[in-house]
Amino acid sequence: MRKIYLLLLISATSSLPVFSQDLPDADFLASLSEEVGRDLTAENANRFPKAGEIAKLHKFDISVDDNRKALDQLQLNIDELRNKLSQDDLSSISGNQLRRFGDVIFSSLQSSFMPINLPNLDPNYILDYGDILRVQVTGKTALDLKVDVNRDGSISLKSIGRVYVAGLSLDAASKVIISKVQSHILGTDAAVSLVNIRDVQVLLLGAVNFPGAYTVSGNSNVLHVLNAAGGIADHGSFRDIKITRDNDVINSIDLYDIFIYGKNTALQRLRSGDVIFVNPKKGEVAISGGVNNPMIYEIIEEETIADVVDFAGGFSKIDQSNPRIILTNRANNSNTNSSYQNLITDDFAQRVAKDNDNIFVPFYKQDFIPSKSVTISGMVKYPGTYYIEDGDRLSKLIDLAGGLKENAYTFAATLLRQSAKDVQRSYYKKTYQDTITFLAANLGNQTTGIYNSSSDGALKIILEELRSREPSGRLIAEFDPYVLKSEPLKDTLLEHGDEIYIPAFTDHIFLLGDFKSPGVHKYSSSLSVSDYVEQAGGFSKFSDKSLLIIDPNGIANEVKPMFLGKYISDQEIYPGTVILATREVGKVRGLNYATTIAPVISSLAISLASLNSIVDS
Repeated sequence: MRKIYLLLLISATSSLPVFSQDLPDADFLASLSEEVGRDLTAENANRFPKAGEIAKLHKFDISVDDNRKALDQLQLNIDELRNKLSQDDLSSISGNQLRRFGDVIFSSLQSSFMPINLPNLDPNYILDYGDILRVQVTGKTALDLKVDVNRDGSISLKSIGRVYVAGLSLDAASKVIISKVQSHILGTDAAVSLVNIRDVQVLLLGAVNFPGAYTVSGNSNVLHVLNAAGGIADHGSFRDIKITRDNDVINSIDLYDIFIYGKNTALQRLRSGDVIFVNPKKGEVAISGGVNNPMIYEIIEEETIADVVDFAGGFSKIDQSNPRIILTNRANNSNTNSSYQNLITDDFAQRVAKDNDNIFVPFYKQDFIPSKSVTISGMVKYPGTYYIEDGDRLSKLIDLAGGLKENAYTFAATLLRQSAKDVQRSYYKKTYQDTITFLAANLGNQTTGIYNSSSDGALKIILEELRSREPSGRLIAEFDPYVLKSEPLKDTLLEHGDEIYIPAFTDHIFLLGDFKSPGVHKYSSSLSVSDYVEQAGGFSKFSDKSLLIIDPNGIANEVKPMFLGKYISDQEIYPGTVILATREVGKVRGLNYATTIAPVISSLAISLASLNSIVDS
């Protein structure tokens, strides 16, 4: 009984496939290029799991139900993480990373806010103690006087006396002075100008960075003083600034009217003794996302979400046909009723903004459709790059290019397309990798007859060819305008990046490959394939006497000799045709190479024999 078990065990183990982990022959690897050798070695080394790794593979549960449960759990984790990231982004973008509007205006070092202490030509300027006037008298008497405004508000004019000008505008004071001069000195006239502006001392209080008493030019307004004091403090208001004079509030200022809307608000000039008081701010709203000026804005009573959007310069990168916002409140994020409310346009003007509101406007990524262009060159009247639209066809491009020239050879025209090139490149890469995998699995296997160091090198040629092939991206198409017009189905749709080349007519035939005398020969409609072979001196000793005939439009046909070295007589030859003599492929340990490799690369567009003949060994 034991013998029976032993025989069964031996039979079972002998029926299992034997995997060889031996590396390819060193001499064979040395004959390959560095890139191919590295790929082949890596593929062979990693083909099978190492010791202990097979057991790990069996630890995974391949149950459909268990896998589905695991997938559902992963999806829940992903959704939870995505929601968390979205909330973090909204809270950080809408609040913490934004700057308060208006701070930057007072933080610059420019001196444009500070008035230059030169005469002000504004006729509304109010004169007071410390101002200096220039009075020029012309006529019978000529005088040029510089006079100060005294503490009592008067100026003293030679030969005229005192004139009270304090509290008058420059324009009104000029009229009084001129009238006084003309009444005292007959036959004269006068001109009044401001030579120097007085200094005034004001008191700046409230929520400012550096409150205190400031001495500024008499031409100053509240902006000049705020700038000198370093701007408004973090808790201060840009929208509630009061100016008091003689215990009366003479002006309430909202700086948003100037900073946001650019209104030509007449800011009163300050006088000595004025008090500027900046009140604390009452509320703020952060707005970010698809607005032109995302920042933190101060709000006052009864202002709405629409007002805040207006402060931010309106919407920018959003869908204008259906704008919406996401509203949260930083002070009450725990309340689900106030978190992440979606508001549409109709709600903006009705919803009153509250302190600590966060407004996030979702970005709208505008789908810009890039211009599509193609190039056409060769025998057209106006070669160049042309912009196309969806649905444009080849016939339209030829018309745009002014039509064909008389010697245009449309049968040999080419259309190169990127999408076709990508497909070819992907196919070449897969073919090469499949070949490498096949060889790695069979090198050293004595039953397959695959190459080792004693082979004649054909395998090396094929591997190098597969690895280095570059796709052309050529698309077979019809270019004859008359055919395109009569048979619209043959009119090719254009794609962005297409390259069209229409060559000049040629009356030559190109005989290439393993001929005794390859070269360019004159085309004749009376000559057959056999005639052209004879013109090339016949085949070289390396040729297998098969021909690859490539028409000018890119279509290739393989032709083999039929009888006594002759070829079929109905094979039509066109001007510009390429006739390629292919090279004979050697044997692989008594087996034809094409037979050995055919299961791997049988889907190649060109036969292995033709492919091998292109490589210059």
